[in-house]
Amino acid sequence: MVSLQELYAAIKDDLTDAPVYKGDLTDWWADGVGSTPYAVKHYKEAQHKYHLCERLDKKAGEKYPELWRTAQDNLMLYAEHTWGHSSTITNPYDTMVLNLDIRKNSYASKAHEASAKIMNRIMKEKGDLLRYYNTSGKIRVYPTAKTEGPRAVEFYIETLNMPTAEVRDSEGNVLTCQVSEHPRGRRISFVDTFKPGEPKEYTYARKEAVPEKMNTRQCYMGAERVRDNGTKHPRSTCETVLCKAGGHCCRRARTGLYYSASAVYHAGQHPHRGYSEIL
Repeated sequence: MVSLQELYAAIKDDLTDAPVYKGDLTDWWADGVGSTPYAVKHYKEAQHKYHLCERLDKKAGEKYPELWRTAQDNLMLYAEHTWGHSSTITNPYDTMVLNLDIRKNSYASKAHEASAKIMNRIMKEKGDLLRYYNTSGKIRVYPTAKTEGPRAVEFYIETLNMPTAEVRDSEGNVLTCQVSEHPRGRRISFVDTFKPGEPKEYTYARKEAVPEKMNTRQCYMGAERVRDNGTKHPRSTCETVLCKAGGHCCRRARTGLYYSASAVYHAGQHPHRGYSEIL
């Protein structure tokens, strides 16, 4: 057995006059990656966690050699070129075919498990509680990017009692944040600028949601089709029964209120024409 480099070194002198072919000569079996999106997503997160562990702790491989090797081996095995049994289409329910498919997915799962265990150990060393139930508290963000710039920060709280939140940096500045739904709780998101390798601390606290109005339109005509004319009650020419009887009609008019013609009846005037009260 030799590597591709060794094979090419052995035959390169005999290939000087070899014909050249151009076009699509890709490895067709690689198309299988698109046939299992859920398993691939699981694998890609395992790969992402593995690289995060590398950046958060340069000595993670030395501290956790068994988990580190397990993650490496299974990441490599899942990414190997075969993708399920060759009879997946013709015999999809055959025991041998199903076993190979499950075995393939197990590589992604074992890689994810090992990477997650390493990540949890690193987080615990850095002071993480690993329990997220408090509606107020402090968080510490460790940037993993190698360049300075704005970065999105997300963390979740396992509580439904978080309509909105307030996030402040170490200097007390309020940062714009968003609270969205998350399985079994709420996700809090915000953006800040980070330098490579420099952690920052923030505080967060629960806030009551601002009441939202479905409709802010002001109606000037009610369901009875009486239109408001916007005129104050004319006290000097008032001919209502209430005024003549010493009622409270004009006393209310002094306050600048508006009146409904159905309650303030003018002599000889239809009760549903005239003035309307705006509350």
